[in-house]
Amino acid sequence: MYDRSLLGKPSKCAWNVASAYLKSAVPRDGAVPGASMAKHTRGDFLNYNSHVHAIITDGCFPPDNSFVGVTGLHAEDPEELFQYEVLKMLKKEGKINDAIPSIAPGELTSKQFRRSRARLIQKIFEVDPLCCPNCGHQMRVISILEAGPIVKKILGHRDLWDVRNHDPPSEQDSHTRELVSDDSDSQVPRYEYWD
Repeated sequence: MYDRSLLGKPSKCAWNVASAYLKSAVPRDGAVPGASMAKHTRGDFLNYNSHVHAIITDGCFPPDNSFVGVTGLHAEDPEELFQYEVLKMLKKEGKINDAIPSIAPGELTSKQFRRSRARLIQKIFEVDPLCCPNCGHQMRVISILEAGPIVKKILGHRDLWDVRNHDPPSEQDSHTRELVSDDSDSQVPRYEYWD
């Protein structure tokens, strides 16, 4: 999502789905769920990954300020609704159309499929996997290896296998500090006050 004006819209889509899902489970008029949502644009590796963090109540608040909990909720239930809401929003914003995307149709040759896979990797991770990091020339996929021992042997031969396993530090090496609590300037009454 490179159009930054759309960053808040997935949160709105998530709220629409969560609200409708929870309201349908609580049979009272005017019941409203609660939620706190935050949009994020970076993933674990600081790559671009637009996503929403949400804390949502497992029920609704009716107009009488009580809380009606709902049991048997599953996060997978509204997943397709959220996907639909996001696609509907992207279509409304003119970012997609009604064409049905196809990742790898069955009539692709193996060479076309490998190129399609490399294109998807480039699109997702913003790096061209077929560009040589040394000279910048275009590389080609010869084969895909998935057997762990063979991959380890090849990478070990090239000095590229670097597994950094080590034992945890011994107890004598650990530098734990003693925690000292000084509440002499605290304005909160001491525990004994509340008895």
